[in-house]
Amino acid sequence: MAHPFTSIISGIAAVVISISCAMTAPDVSSQITEAFLQQAAAAQLEQIDLGQLATQKAESEEVKRFGARMVVDHLKFGQEVRQLASKGRFQLVNRLSESHTAMNAELTRTAGKEFDRAYSTFILREHAMEMKQLEHVAREEKNPAIRQWATDAVPMVKDHLAQAETIASSLGLAYAGLGQYWERS
Repeated sequence: MAHPFTSIISGIAAVVISISCAMTAPDVSSQITEAFLQQAAAAQLEQIDLGQLATQKAESEEVKRFGARMVVDHLKFGQEVRQLASKGRFQLVNRLSESHTAMNAELTRTAGKEFDRAYSTFILREHAMEMKQLEHVAREEKNPAIRQWATDAVPMVKDHLAQAETIASSLGLAYAGLGQYWERS
């Protein structure tokens, strides 16, 4: 016959083990939040970098103005993302991705209308993806401050997307679906 304290000790051990596991198991929600903030911070740096490039290389004054707007707006977004990360005690990597570096190099090799079209196509694709991600975060994020930030960012990104579509159309680009644009004849 088991000692009466055996079941109590087993119960206590089970609680201690479950608490220990809960404390050491990675918080998936926190990891998703951190990954989103990392990606958002990188996107801001990329938009700023390419916006600056557009102000220097674009032929179209409309593209130059849009590039300047991207710098201003994404500096603000970047600061907000850094503040959210700081409040959540997340460390952000402050560097451009390899894929962005390649895109920058590709755009740097172009000039004039070719640059304007390539930059506009990139902006449209990136902002369309960003829009989907922000809408998802605005609906699903567990952290209320980040969910609110995403909700607040959606109208500005929609405005960027609408302006980029107008510019693309003025450059003779037509939407082909799935974030792809082609030159109209």
